[in-house]
Amino acid sequence: MIKPFFESINSQNDNSFAVRLFEQEAFTSPYHYHPEFELTLIDKGTGKRYIGDHMDHFSNGDLAFLGPNLPHCWKTEDYVKGEINASSIVIQFTSDFLGHDFFSKPELSEIHKLLERSQGGIIYDRSIVPEISRDIKNIAKEEVNFKRLHLFLDVLHKLSITSDFTLLNRLNYIPIKSGSDLERINKVFAYIIDNYKTTVSLDEVAQLACMTPNAFCKYFKKVTQKTFIEVVVEYRLHYATTQLLHTNKSVAQVSLDCGFNDIVHFIRMFKSKMQVSPLQYKKKFLKSFNLFDDSMHREEFLSDREAV
Repeated sequence: MIKPFFESINSQNDNSFAVRLFEQEAFTSPYHYHPEFELTLIDKGTGKRYIGDHMDHFSNGDLAFLGPNLPHCWKTEDYVKGEINASSIVIQFTSDFLGHDFFSKPELSEIHKLLERSQGGIIYDRSIVPEISRDIKNIAKEEVNFKRLHLFLDVLHKLSITSDFTLLNRLNYIPIKSGSDLERINKVFAYIIDNYKTTVSLDEVAQLACMTPNAFCKYFKKVTQKTFIEVVVEYRLHYATTQLLHTNKSVAQVSLDCGFNDIVHFIRMFKSKMQVSPLQYKKKFLKSFNLFDDSMHREEFLSDREAV
């Protein structure tokens, strides 16, 4: 079982913030957290992105800004072994990397708001990515420290004034400052990420959090505003949507791959969340791109009827 990994980050001796370039067969960093802010640009790669309680598909050009102690990881999928399938540039910095009150200055009020917004994670729309991507690559290549700092502050300014972003607070993830509480809730989300596709156990996750099942349920709902099972089901259904849209798997196979052993139950849960059946969801998407053939998946209409 994976556990949230605390990453200790040290900036280079001649820089006040860290800039890291990764080129790998696949992204291998575990679900982890650290007290630094992080700006991550995915230059190459596809798979699943986990930030706090949020899961989504990522691809080339993915740009995320994360607040301190927000657990996260990128997991590569469908890659070619022996080749560079995953490439990213990561910038990490502390809130006081330029002095304790630096971002409190009036001229930096927008950046200060950006840092506050990042507590639950931010994903930027594709419209702003090309410009910011170019700037981040220039930061990584710049050898003059002062110019590198100037470029970075300019990137923060651009990110602070754009409205082309999405806040990742779907489940009201609350960053926790207490060390023991932070470790506990991060262990829980690591458990969910590692097990939602198969079998989850309330007793097991409660034991992981050093609580009784009843106490854990109350604690988890206080933090996320949802029950443990609701969160697990949301992860499963979100994964199901990506499998329906990005693979040729049948509804029955998607149901099994997402941790639902009963296809009828899966379809009912899917309808409750999406207001349409899995097959209707896929048809609607494919038709929007003129890709759907009415002869596709005929055998699955029976499953849809059974779940009505």
